[in-house]
Amino acid sequence: METVINIYIVRHGQSLMNEQKLIQGQKEFSNNGLSKEGIKQIKGISQYIKKLDINKIFSSDLQRCKESAELINKDIKVDVEYVKNLREQDCGDWEGLKSSEIKKHPTKEIIPHHGESMKDVEKRVIPFIKSLMKENESNILLLTHAAVIQNIIGYFLDIPYSSRLKIKLKGGCLSHISIDKEYVKVVMIGFVDRI
Repeated sequence: METVINIYIVRHGQSLMNEQKLIQGQKEFSNNGLSKEGIKQIKGISQYIKKLDINKIFSSDLQRCKESAELINKDIKVDVEYVKNLREQDCGDWEGLKSSEIKKHPTKEIIPHHGESMKDVEKRVIPFIKSLMKENESNILLLTHAAVIQNIIGYFLDIPYSSRLKIKLKGGCLSHISIDKEYVKVVMIGFVDRI
């Protein structure tokens, strides 16, 4: 019988930069860590995660994800591997700017100058997701970022790149996909432990 691999995906808790509505990609600023609200979000979702029999955590190597992974792992105590391919979209020249400073366009993806497009993010994330099928673990937790999760869900649901940003993901939210040899099923998107 083919093993079903459950991949649970958590967006890091709110960071200090999120709180200030500053664009945050891969660059590590001094205020990249979790805010008080972000810590609360991760502690809240941890109550659900500890019931899932997680075998291993793969986390982005950026500070806000590392802090989130460490908080969750206080409860479940499994191996954690930090993975560069799970980093947030590189926002290039936009990093550190206020969100309001970036011109929005309703129908077309805006690509940051010197940064990554959503397609670029997908090209590094999806091969990693597919590689998890070779893991000996059946319940895997990913700690990552909004654009990464939007691309995982968008890829498997065949959502165009220009629409993936419409998948709303709050800090500390939990998504779930299951994979076997036959199919990939998107089970849940963006669950939070609060309204």
